[in-house]
Amino acid sequence: MMISPRRTPMAGPWGLALVALLSFSSAAAAQTLHRGEISGAVFDPSGAVVSDLAVRLVHVDTGLERVVHTDETGRYTALLLPVGRYRIRAHGDSLASAWHDVRLRLGDAISLNLLVTVTGLTHTVEVSAVRPSTSPVVSTVVGGERIDELPTRGRDYREFALLAPTAQPITGTRGTLRLAGQPGDYLALLVDGADFTNGFFGEFTGSLETRNVTIPMEAVEEFQVAAASLRAEHGRSNGGLVQVVTKSGTNTHRGSLAYHLRHHRLTAVDAFGNAPDGLVRH
Repeated sequence: MMISPRRTPMAGPWGLALVALLSFSSAAAAQTLHRGEISGAVFDPSGAVVSDLAVRLVHVDTGLERVVHTDETGRYTALLLPVGRYRIRAHGDSLASAWHDVRLRLGDAISLNLLVTVTGLTHTVEVSAVRPSTSPVVSTVVGGERIDELPTRGRDYREFALLAPTAQPITGTRGTLRLAGQPGDYLALLVDGADFTNGFFGEFTGSLETRNVTIPMEAVEEFQVAAASLRAEHGRSNGGLVQVVTKSGTNTHRGSLAYHLRHHRLTAVDAFGNAPDGLVRH
C-alpha cells in the first residue's frame, strides 16, 4: 500500500488579497491617530443639498491645500488632516460660500455645514466660530499658549498631562501616570501615530526613572490625554492614552529661547526656618 504525502494548501490569490487588505487597513488606522477630520454638507439658499461641488480646505500656517467634492447627498469628508488652523470654502462655477475659520485639534472630528449662494450677488463674508468636536473620545487637548507659557519641571511636556481630569502622578514609576484609576502600566504614549511605549517594562520609551530621553517641548504642537471611550484604532491600551503631534514647518521663521535660574535669594526658608544658602543653578 502506498501512502501519498499530505500537501498543505497554498494561499491563493484571495488569501494574498486578504493579507494586503488587512495590512492597508492597519496602516490607514494608524495614520488617523495624530490627525483630525472635517466633514459636513453643502446647501443652497432653498435648503437643497448641492452635489459635485468642490470644498477647499487651506492650512493657514503651512499653506497646505486639500480639495474634496460633495457626493450625491451633498456631503463632503476630509480625512487625515494635520492639526492647526484651517480656512474652508465651498465653490463652483456659479456658487460659492463664505470663508470659515476652523481650529482643528488632535483627534477632532468636526462637522461643518456650508451655505452657498450665487456668486456676484453677495459680498465676501468672513465666518469664524468655535466648532465642537463630534469625536466620542473623552479627552483633554493641551497645546498652543498653555505649552508656551505654563511652567514645567525640566521642560518636560508630559507634565502637562497632569492637567487632565482624573490624571494622577505615580511616584517611583518610569515616567507614566494614572488615568481614571487605571494602573500606569496600561497607559500608552503615541508620538505622531507611532507607539512610544515600552510594553515590557510598562513605561514610556526612554524614561528609565529619570525621563532622560524625550521630545523637546519646543517640538510639540499639542497633545491629547484620553481617559475613556477610546476608539478601535487606539489599539491595546485600556488604561488611557497620551497622543503627541510634533510641529511641522511653516511659511514664517520662528524659534524659542529658554533660561532657567534657581538662586537661594529667590527660595523660601525650609520647614525648620533655615534660609537656603549657596544654591545657584543655571
